[in-house]
Amino acid sequence: MTKEQAVDFMIKKVEEIERERLAAHFSIDPTKQKKEVVDGILKALKGVEIDHEDQQS
Repeated sequence: MTKEQAVDFMIKKVEEIERERLAAHFSIDPTKQKKEVVDGILKALKGVEIDHEDQQS
């Protein structure tokens, strides 16, 4: 996947996780929210594979 596709994928994944979190009515503890956002980003990163052709030599 290209860098642009990777960014799009991660944004969509984080948005999906955030919608699920809001739908579940979790508490609005700021510390917990930050952890959940970071966890969402890490989950999204697991699905990203950037093609080597995008890298400059």
